[in-house]
Amino acid sequence: MLKPLSNRVVLQFEKEEEKKVGSFLLPNSAKPAENMAKVVAVAKDVEDVKVGDMVVFEAFASEKVAHNGEEYIVVKVENLVAIVD
Repeated sequence: MLKPLSNRVVLQFEKEEEKKVGSFLLPNSAKPAENMAKVVAVAKDVEDVKVGDMVVFEAFASEKVAHNGEEYIVVKVENLVAIVD
């Protein structure tokens, strides 16, 4: 797992599961937002968000990182826009 430093958080896009009815594969109704992801790690000095929060972030201010076959996004807290309820 990545451990963010300073005022950063690590995000990951949620994987959408395919839906089947019988032998039919149902398409996803909407494409997931490219600037919305789940918080998977926070630096120790971050207080505004916690692991498990779904957040909206400024995509231009993010850094994509691959680790152990998974893709993550590292973002500074000030580039988080909102927490999604």
